[in-house]
Amino acid sequence: MPTSFEEFKDAYGIDLIDGIGTTEMLRIFISHCHDDDEIDPSATGFPVPGYEARIIDPDTSKELDRGASGLLAIRGLTGVEY
Repeated sequence: MPTSFEEFKDAYGIDLIDGIGTTEMLRIFISHCHDDDEIDPSATGFPVPGYEARIIDPDTSKELDRGASGLLAIRGLTGVEY
């Protein structure tokens, strides 16, 4: 059975590009680039240039190893500080 990614590409001839953004950061900060060779339909992407992304422990704020569950911390060119 084809995935939504495959069905969209078959119907429109272009790849879907996923991304994460928030109102507080004022834009998308994680996405795939527009180079078709780097799009992975099973993942959201990588930090957009100018942004850093880390997964941190909610209690200690220390960065966690890849694959661990935690909070997404973003630092970049835009954003609201609390």
